[in-house]
Amino acid sequence: MNAECCGGYAKHTLYTTKWAEASPNLDPRASNAYMTHPAAGHSLRRFIQNARHGGMICPSRLALFKLRDSDQCGLCAHIHRSRGTEPERGTAGHLTGHCSHPKLVGARIAKHNTAVRIIAECLHHGNNGGGYMIMDATSRADLPEYCAGLRPPSWLCPQISAGDRDRMRPDILFIPKLPRSTAERFVTSPPTDKSAYPVYLIEVGYASDLHHSEKVIQKQAQHAALAAAMRADGWTVHYDTAQIVTLGHGGTIPRTLEPLLKELGVKPQSAKNCCTRLHMHSLTALKGTASLYYKLEQEMGIAHARRRSGSQGGRTQGGATSGPHPRKPG
Repeated sequence: MNAECCGGYAKHTLYTTKWAEASPNLDPRASNAYMTHPAAGHSLRRFIQNARHGGMICPSRLALFKLRDSDQCGLCAHIHRSRGTEPERGTAGHLTGHCSHPKLVGARIAKHNTAVRIIAECLHHGNNGGGYMIMDATSRADLPEYCAGLRPPSWLCPQISAGDRDRMRPDILFIPKLPRSTAERFVTSPPTDKSAYPVYLIEVGYASDLHHSEKVIQKQAQHAALAAAMRADGWTVHYDTAQIVTLGHGGTIPRTLEPLLKELGVKPQSAKNCCTRLHMHSLTALKGTASLYYKLEQEMGIAHARRRSGSQGGRTQGGATSGPHPRKPG
């Protein structure tokens, strides 16, 4: 945002500064596809614009404008009290990524797993679609036919015990140059030239749209032990920032994703389509999470917002009845 525009009335704020800092690492086309996407109506566009710039309706924001008595999250407050800990503030970040209510935790897991399956499906339909793949984003019964399993096999890292290996759960392990039929023979006859089969560990994680780098650091450490064990056994393992896919809750997509898909044999247009699909999935999931949050509050008898005396009630973004839209006094 240029502070000289709009007749000089526009000002640089914390959000405009943070977006300017984050933008170099984001895919500008995919991250803003909702502005022209036919499936994104006016309601979704307005919701995302508010969410991206601090205007998402949440307990802390309602409390700031005196439309709610407490800024604490009403859903997980009883959990914290039972543990003797202080309840967390009901910020937008808490609502989207940290609330411990079981239904919201389940919604976050489902959102993550769907994103992983979108990427796996894209890889399967690429030029290396017959490559060996395992994916930890579904149950064994629902595993796609192109995936060999949920956990790394013993022939990839024989020095790791079965118990430890079961706890190593990369979202996607992909060996593009290794056909699945050939990999099945490795159970009894390990390959002699492991360097001919580079291994890609792909980890997916949701983060704040303005803090992708922190999630990358966290994910880099998650499977460092598995990558080190496979390298020690002679495999060429790709597991660095390029293979860590961070997705913003508000639909931002990292610049590294499209090149990664192309590197793994996905056609250019298919790679773009995959990024757009992940973008739209994130946006609809965010709006669905907000609606679920307010629905659960209503079911628990928690007032979404209290009316000011003499004011006319309206509808909030979450669908619950509230007072007037938050405005600064004066």
